[in-house]
Amino acid sequence: VKAKPPQKEATLQIIEAVATKSPKSIGHVLVTLAMPVAELTCDIKKEVKEAAISTMTAICNCTGNRDLEPFLPFVVKAAQSIDSTHVCVEKL
Repeated sequence: VKAKPPQKEATLQIIEAVATKSPKSIGHVLVTLAMPVAELTCDIKKEVKEAAISTMTAICNCTGNRDLEPFLPFVVKAAQSIDSTHVCVEKL
């Protein structure tokens, strides 16, 4: 079943809200959420893409590992394209 853009956007907004209010809860399911959210950062619809980038940023902040914080913007950028992935690897 394919979700329509408004459904994708609403789902991303809910995930982001939970990440903001309960980061530990998202931290426990981060591995499960990361890939689907990362895939939506490449969505054709601008609204979905923007919501996915915002959500990816929010869930990445739920790792519970302060040592990773300086690298999180690069991880979010890496999710957006393969070219960005190479830059991220160099930064890490």
